[in-house]
Amino acid sequence: MVTAQKVSVSQKQGICKQLVALMEKRYGKPPKRQPLDALDTLLFAIAIENTTPEYAERALQRLKQGFFDYNEARVSSVSELERIFDEDPDAAWKGLRVRTALQYVFDRTYSFDLDDLKRMSLQQAEAELRKVQYLTPFARLYTLQQLLGSHLVPLDDRMRRAAAWLGFISPTADPEQAAAQMKSVIRKADSTKFCDLLRCLCADPEFLAVLDEDLPLDALAPTKPDAANTESTADPGTGSKERGNEKSSSAATTSSIPEFSVIDAVQRLQAVFDGTRKKQRAAAKRREAARRRRAAKKAEQAAAAKKTAAGKTRTGKTTAPKKAAARATSKSARKTKPKTTRKTAGKATTRKKTSRKTAQETERKPAKKTSKKTAAKKTAAKTSTKKKSTKKTTRTKASTKKTKRSAARATTGKKTRKKR
Repeated sequence: MVTAQKVSVSQKQGICKQLVALMEKRYGKPPKRQPLDALDTLLFAIAIENTTPEYAERALQRLKQGFFDYNEARVSSVSELERIFDEDPDAAWKGLRVRTALQYVFDRTYSFDLDDLKRMSLQQAEAELRKVQYLTPFARLYTLQQLLGSHLVPLDDRMRRAAAWLGFISPTADPEQAAAQMKSVIRKADSTKFCDLLRCLCADPEFLAVLDEDLPLDALAPTKPDAANTESTADPGTGSKERGNEKSSSAATTSSIPEFSVIDAVQRLQAVFDGTRKKQRAAAKRREAARRRRAAKKAEQAAAAKKTAAGKTRTGKTTAPKKAAARATSKSARKTKPKTTRKTAGKATTRKKTSRKTAQETERKPAKKTSKKTAAKKTAAKTSTKKKSTKKTTRTKASTKKTKRSAARATTGKKTRKKR
């Protein structure tokens, strides 16, 4: 999207010719329609607003076939006339405009003839059509263009949005201002063809997708009827619809409205027709989806971090008062009872000393007892060893005596033997 720049009228006319050729190559030449009388042209202008010519022709045919004549349609209710425009979101408003137009023509001539407009000048016919209640600028300009062949460019809401996207008009311009701005760009001979091709462009779904993305309908200036006295003459059942439509049309936002340049209008429209803009939109959607996923992940991580931080703060808050209370109690105990602590400490030391003494005494007593027993055992062992040694000595003495005796006996025996 390029910001709007100052472009001369001749440059705009050249760009308009290129756009007409580009749209004619895609949609073909607009078909020639049979001329209608003045009243049917007015009713056709009401029906074709924000729709296609084929839909307007079917609606006009249903109007003629559904009622006996225009007088029956004039005295019918808006809900009955609304059935003619069943597929149109503005069916109630169009039914009201059809009834008020028929009522104005009947009150004017007591017949349903409006052909005298063809014999009037542009100013007179325009002043005459401004008297019709609830008639929009588009229906008035379309009727004058078809009846008088004047140099006018009627633009409904969809056509105004397309012209603003192409850069010919400002998005904030109302229908009359937009028609005046387009009048200086388009030649009189090309005005009808340009309007038909622009209407075909507004019905193209590929272009509508781009248009809805770049320039929403709420960004346009609201469309208001011409008549000053627009008190509602509709049935009570349709009053709420009319008021809701009026509120929605007046909800145009003037802030942050994009501006488009007419210099690159041909390139941008060619990109739409070639499909490159569709690919760019798909790539942009993928990037946007990826960005949203990253943002969602970051949000989840931030939420998890907040939860962990909140848990830590909660645990810190619960433990901190306990620590503070313990510190306070310890300090108060130190301040209020220093003497008692000293006394208790002294008592504790004396108790320790006494316990040590008693332990030493208890250790000494069994030691004495054990020493006496060991001494007795030692003496007993000494005596037993002495006895054993004495027994051994006596035994050895006896054995020696015996050996001596035996040796003496042996010697005596030998001597006696020799003597013999």
